Amino acid sequence: MTRQFAGFLVAGGIAAAANVGSRILFSRLVGLELAVILAYLVGMTVAFVLMRAAVFPPSAAPIARQVALFGPFGYFVHGGPVLIAGHGE
Repeated sequence: MTRQFAGFLVAGGIAAAANVGSRILFSRLVGLELAVILAYLVGMTVAFVLMRAAVFPPSAAPIARQVALFGPFGYFVHGGPVLIAGHGE
């Protein structure tokens, strides 16, 4: 296992924990649907910051472009299916 892949796993695990933990906290304050959306945003923000700082090499691209590329990727890979699945009930 490469160092980069190990860092990716650790950063992803921390982001997942931030997602779950914030969802629990948000659920005490708002409805479930909003709690899931807010927690997803927390998890994606943590993932972006950790991946950018500790996993991937620095990029010369402006931060707005990096976010614009990271956000939709994360949504379609992780968030979209989860949010869509919740609407079937």
